[in-house]
Amino acid sequence: MHKTEILAEIKRILLHIRFPIQAYTLLGFSFALLILEINLNLKVLLAFISWFLLCSGIAVFNSYYDKDKGPVAGLKNPPKVHFSMFIGSMLMKIIGLFISVFVNNIFTTLYLVAFILSILYSHKFFRFKSNGYIAIIFNFIAGSFTFLAVASLSDKMLSSTTIIASVASGLFLASVYIMMQIHQVNEDKSRGDISFTVRYGKSKAITLSIILLLIAVIFSLYLLFSILPIFMSLTIVTYFLIGLFFLIKWKSINTNSLTNYNIMSKVTNYFGYLGNLIFLIFYFLLIATK
Repeated sequence: MHKTEILAEIKRILLHIRFPIQAYTLLGFSFALLILEINLNLKVLLAFISWFLLCSGIAVFNSYYDKDKGPVAGLKNPPKVHFSMFIGSMLMKIIGLFISVFVNNIFTTLYLVAFILSILYSHKFFRFKSNGYIAIIFNFIAGSFTFLAVASLSDKMLSSTTIIASVASGLFLASVYIMMQIHQVNEDKSRGDISFTVRYGKSKAITLSIILLLIAVIFSLYLLFSILPIFMSLTIVTYFLIGLFFLIKWKSINTNSLTNYNIMSKVTNYFGYLGNLIFLIFYFLLIATK
C-alpha cells in the first residue's frame, strides 16, 4: 500500500471518529469531575485518553457495520466504509485498554465491559442496536459508565451522589442518542434497524427525548445546587432550558430527513460544545486550581 493510500485510510478512520459526538465523552468527564470535585492530575488525564480511545473506537466500529451512505450524527458526508476502519477501531480500543491498566482496576473492568457491549451493539452477528429499546438502554449504560469511570478515580464510587449522577448521565446520553436517530429513518429501515423513531415517528421520539432529558436535568441540578454558587447554577438552568426550547420547537414543525439532520446537528452541537464550555470553566474556577 502506497503512502498516499495509507494516509487516505487514516483520514477515513479519523473522520469516522465523528469528533462532534466525542464532545459528549469530554462532557461526561467534565460533569463528573465537577460533581465529584476531583482535582486534575495524571490519572485523570490517562483515564480521559483511555476512555476517549474507547469511545472513538466504538464510533468507528459502529460506522463499519452501519455502512451509512447518508448523513450521520457528527458527519454530514461519511466516507465509504473500508476494512481499515475495523482494524483502526480495534487498535484504538486495545491501546485504550492498555492505558486503562495504569488507572485502576475498577476503571479497567468498566472499560472491558463497555468494550464487549460495543461489539454486541454493532456487530452483524449480534446487532443489538437493531432493537430500538435495547439501543436506548445501551446508550444509557454508556453514559452511566462514563460517569462511573471518573468516579473510580475518587473515594465516592459508592456514594449516593455517584448513583444519582450516573443515572443522570445515562439518561442524558440516551436522550441525545434518540435525537441523533430522528433523521435516519430511511437508513435504519434499509438495514432492518427498528429504532424508536422508525417504530413511533418523530413526534413521539422527541417527546421521549424531552422526558429523559428533564429527568436528567432534575437529578443534575439537585446535585449541582449544593456545590455551585447561585449564578453558576442559574447559568446551567438557562443552558438546559434553551436546549429544551429547541427540542419543543423541533417537535412542532414539519420536517424532512435533511431538515431533521440540520436541526439535530445544531441541537446536539449546542448541548455538547456549550455544555463542555460551561462545565469546564466552572470546574477550573472551583476545583482544578485548589
